[in-house]
Amino acid sequence: MTKTGDVKREKAKLVRMIGLRMKHARELVNMTQEYAAEKLGYANSSKLSKIENASDTDNVPNYIIERAATLYDVSVDYLYGRTDDWDPETPRDSFAMQYVADMLEKLAKRDLVLMAQYENKVRKVIDSVLALSELTREAEEALNRFCVMHPEIEDMRASRLISSIKRASAAGETAKGELQRYQRVCKRGHSLSDAQLGLDLNAPDDLAKEHA
Repeated sequence: MTKTGDVKREKAKLVRMIGLRMKHARELVNMTQEYAAEKLGYANSSKLSKIENASDTDNVPNYIIERAATLYDVSVDYLYGRTDDWDPETPRDSFAMQYVADMLEKLAKRDLVLMAQYENKVRKVIDSVLALSELTREAEEALNRFCVMHPEIEDMRASRLISSIKRASAAGETAKGELQRYQRVCKRGHSLSDAQLGLDLNAPDDLAKEHA
Protein backbone atom coordinates (compact mmCIF):
# COMPACT_ATOMS: atom_id res chain seq x y z
CA MET A 1 0.00 0.00 0.00
CA THR A 2 2.85 2.33 0.86
CA LYS A 3 4.61 1.50 -2.40
CA THR A 4 1.47 2.32 -4.39
CA GLY A 5 1.15 5.61 -2.55
CA ASP A 6 4.77 6.49 -3.31
CA VAL A 7 4.23 5.78 -7.00
CA LYS A 8 1.17 8.03 -7.07
CA ARG A 9 3.06 10.82 -5.34
CA GLU A 10 5.98 10.51 -7.76
CA LYS A 11 3.57 10.51 -10.70
CA ALA A 12 1.76 13.58 -9.38
CA LYS A 13 5.10 15.32 -8.84
CA LEU A 14 6.16 14.54 -12.41
CA VAL A 15 2.85 15.80 -13.81
CA ARG A 16 3.26 19.06 -11.87
CA MET A 17 6.82 19.43 -13.16
CA ILE A 18 5.80 18.82 -16.78
CA GLY A 19 2.92 21.28 -16.47
CA LEU A 20 5.13 23.93 -14.91
CA ARG A 21 7.84 23.49 -17.54
CA MET A 22 5.34 23.50 -20.42
CA LYS A 23 3.85 26.75 -19.16
CA HIS A 24 7.29 28.31 -18.71
CA ALA A 25 8.42 27.18 -22.18
CA ARG A 26 5.26 28.61 -23.76
CA GLU A 27 5.78 31.93 -22.02
CA LEU A 28 9.43 32.00 -23.12
CA VAL A 29 8.30 32.26 -26.74
CA ASN A 30 5.44 34.62 -25.85
CA MET A 31 2.82 32.22 -27.23
CA THR A 32 -0.80 32.40 -26.11
CA GLN A 33 -2.35 29.36 -24.47
CA GLU A 34 -5.09 29.27 -27.12
CA TYR A 35 -2.60 29.28 -29.99
CA ALA A 36 -0.38 26.64 -28.36
CA ALA A 37 -3.36 24.39 -27.62
CA GLU A 38 -4.39 24.49 -31.27
CA LYS A 39 -0.87 23.58 -32.44
CA LEU A 40 -0.70 20.74 -29.91
CA GLY A 41 -3.90 19.27 -31.34
CA TYR A 42 -6.48 20.36 -28.78
CA ALA A 43 -9.87 21.77 -29.77
CA ASN A 44 -9.53 24.51 -27.15
CA SER A 45 -7.20 25.64 -24.39
CA SER A 46 -9.05 23.89 -21.55
CA LYS A 47 -6.98 20.69 -21.62
CA LEU A 48 -3.69 22.55 -21.96
CA SER A 49 -4.66 24.76 -19.03
CA LYS A 50 -5.26 21.65 -16.92
CA ILE A 51 -1.88 20.22 -17.94
CA GLU A 52 -0.04 23.45 -17.14
CA ASN A 53 -1.73 23.70 -13.76
CA ALA A 54 -1.58 19.93 -13.05
CA SER A 55 -5.28 19.96 -12.23
CA ASP A 56 -7.76 17.18 -12.99
CA THR A 57 -5.25 15.14 -14.97
CA ASP A 58 -3.39 11.94 -14.11
CA ASN A 59 -0.75 12.06 -16.80
CA VAL A 60 0.51 13.92 -19.85
CA PRO A 61 0.63 11.88 -23.08
CA ASN A 62 4.13 11.36 -24.44
CA TYR A 63 3.13 12.63 -27.86
CA ILE A 64 1.99 15.92 -26.29
CA ILE A 65 5.35 16.30 -24.58
CA GLU A 66 7.14 15.63 -27.89
CA ARG A 67 4.94 18.13 -29.72
CA ALA A 68 5.44 20.71 -26.99
CA ALA A 69 9.23 20.32 -27.15
CA THR A 70 9.13 20.97 -30.89
CA LEU A 71 6.59 23.77 -30.63
CA TYR A 72 8.43 25.65 -27.88
CA ASP A 73 11.91 24.71 -29.14
CA VAL A 74 13.02 23.15 -25.86
CA SER A 75 14.40 19.73 -25.00
CA VAL A 76 12.19 16.90 -23.79
CA ASP A 77 14.51 16.58 -20.80
CA TYR A 78 13.71 20.16 -19.86
CA LEU A 79 9.97 19.44 -19.91
CA TYR A 80 10.49 16.37 -17.74
CA GLY A 81 12.54 18.40 -15.29
CA ARG A 82 15.71 16.41 -15.90
CA THR A 83 17.65 19.57 -16.76
CA ASP A 84 17.26 23.29 -16.24
CA ASP A 85 18.76 24.00 -19.66
CA TRP A 86 15.79 24.68 -21.90
CA ASP A 87 17.86 24.74 -25.11
CA PRO A 88 17.50 21.58 -27.20
CA GLU A 89 20.77 19.67 -27.55
CA THR A 90 20.46 19.29 -31.31
CA PRO A 91 19.91 22.45 -33.37
CA ARG A 92 16.82 22.22 -35.57
CA ASP A 93 14.34 24.40 -37.35
CA SER A 94 12.33 26.02 -34.63
CA PHE A 95 8.58 26.42 -34.95
CA ALA A 96 8.68 28.73 -31.94
CA MET A 97 11.33 30.94 -33.50
CA GLN A 98 9.36 31.02 -36.73
CA TYR A 99 6.29 32.04 -34.77
CA VAL A 100 8.20 34.90 -33.15
CA ALA A 101 9.69 35.92 -36.50
CA ASP A 102 6.23 35.95 -38.10
CA MET A 103 4.85 38.08 -35.28
CA LEU A 104 7.74 40.55 -35.58
CA GLU A 105 7.23 40.76 -39.34
CA LYS A 106 3.52 41.46 -38.88
CA LEU A 107 4.27 44.17 -36.33
CA ALA A 108 6.87 45.73 -38.63
CA LYS A 109 4.40 45.80 -41.54
CA ARG A 110 1.73 47.30 -39.30
CA ASP A 111 4.13 50.00 -38.14
CA LEU A 112 5.09 50.81 -41.74
CA VAL A 113 1.43 51.20 -42.69
CA LEU A 114 0.74 53.38 -39.66
CA MET A 115 3.77 55.54 -40.41
CA ALA A 116 2.74 55.90 -44.05
CA GLN A 117 -0.81 56.86 -43.10
CA TYR A 118 0.55 59.37 -40.58
CA GLU A 119 2.87 60.84 -43.19
CA ASN A 120 -0.04 61.13 -45.62
CA LYS A 121 -1.99 63.13 -43.05
CA VAL A 122 1.05 65.33 -42.40
CA ARG A 123 1.34 65.99 -46.13
CA LYS A 124 -2.26 67.15 -46.22
CA VAL A 125 -1.61 69.50 -43.29
CA ILE A 126 1.47 70.84 -45.06
CA ASP A 127 -0.52 71.48 -48.25
CA SER A 128 -3.23 73.27 -46.26
CA VAL A 129 -0.74 75.46 -44.39
CA LEU A 130 1.10 76.37 -47.58
CA ALA A 131 -2.19 77.23 -49.29
CA LEU A 132 -3.22 79.37 -46.32
CA SER A 133 0.16 81.10 -46.34
CA GLU A 134 -0.24 81.92 -50.03
CA LEU A 135 -3.76 83.27 -49.49
CA THR A 136 -2.67 85.53 -46.62
CA ARG A 137 0.23 86.80 -48.75
CA GLU A 138 -2.15 87.62 -51.59
CA ALA A 139 -4.53 89.30 -49.15
CA GLU A 140 -1.70 91.45 -47.79
CA GLU A 141 -0.60 92.46 -51.29
CA ALA A 142 -4.17 93.37 -52.22
CA LEU A 143 -4.49 95.35 -49.00
CA ASN A 144 -1.26 97.22 -49.67
CA ARG A 145 -2.47 98.19 -53.14
CA PHE A 146 -5.77 99.33 -51.68
CA CYS A 147 -3.99 101.42 -49.03
CA VAL A 148 -1.87 103.10 -51.71
CA MET A 149 -5.04 104.05 -53.56
CA HIS A 150 -6.85 105.06 -50.34
CA PRO A 151 -4.26 106.27 -47.81
CA GLU A 152 -6.97 107.68 -45.57
CA ILE A 153 -8.08 104.16 -44.61
CA GLU A 154 -5.18 103.78 -42.20
CA ASP A 155 -6.70 106.53 -40.04
CA MET A 156 -10.03 104.69 -39.82
CA ARG A 157 -11.15 101.72 -37.70
CA ALA A 158 -10.11 99.46 -40.55
CA SER A 159 -6.53 99.89 -39.35
CA ARG A 160 -7.12 96.98 -36.94
CA LEU A 161 -8.09 94.80 -39.89
CA ILE A 162 -4.95 95.88 -41.72
CA SER A 163 -2.82 94.98 -38.71
CA SER A 164 -4.51 91.58 -38.34
CA ILE A 165 -3.99 90.71 -42.01
CA LYS A 166 -0.32 91.67 -41.80
CA ARG A 167 0.17 89.53 -38.69
CA ALA A 168 -1.61 86.62 -40.37
CA SER A 169 0.62 87.02 -43.41
CA ALA A 170 3.75 87.07 -41.24
CA ALA A 171 2.58 83.98 -39.34
CA GLY A 172 1.87 82.24 -42.64
CA GLU A 173 5.38 82.96 -43.89
CA THR A 174 6.86 81.66 -40.63
CA ALA A 175 4.80 78.45 -40.86
CA LYS A 176 5.79 78.06 -44.49
CA GLY A 177 9.47 78.31 -43.58
CA GLU A 178 9.13 75.77 -40.78
CA LEU A 179 7.30 73.32 -43.05
CA GLN A 180 9.90 73.68 -45.78
CA ARG A 181 12.63 72.86 -43.26
CA TYR A 182 10.59 69.86 -42.08
CA GLN A 183 10.23 68.64 -45.67
CA ARG A 184 13.98 68.89 -46.26
CA VAL A 185 14.67 66.84 -43.12
CA CYS A 186 12.11 64.21 -44.18
CA LYS A 187 13.61 63.93 -47.66
CA ARG A 188 17.05 63.31 -46.19
CA GLY A 189 15.63 60.64 -43.90
CA HIS A 190 13.74 58.72 -46.59
CA SER A 191 15.58 56.07 -48.57
CA LEU A 192 12.52 54.16 -49.81
CA SER A 193 9.58 55.46 -51.79
CA ASP A 194 5.96 54.59 -51.06
CA ALA A 195 5.91 52.41 -54.17
CA GLN A 196 8.99 50.52 -53.03
CA LEU A 197 7.33 49.86 -49.69
CA GLY A 198 4.19 48.67 -51.47
CA LEU A 199 1.96 50.90 -49.36
CA ASP A 200 -1.38 52.30 -50.42
CA LEU A 201 -1.69 55.68 -48.74
CA ASN A 202 -5.28 55.98 -49.85
CA ALA A 203 -6.33 52.82 -48.01
CA PRO A 204 -8.73 53.16 -45.04
CA ASP A 205 -7.02 53.94 -41.76
CA ASP A 206 -8.25 50.74 -40.06
CA LEU A 207 -5.03 50.23 -38.14
CA ALA A 208 -4.89 53.85 -37.17
CA LYS A 209 -8.44 53.60 -35.78
CA GLU A 210 -7.35 50.70 -33.58
CA HIS A 211 -4.68 52.91 -32.02
CA ALA A 212 -6.73 56.09 -31.82
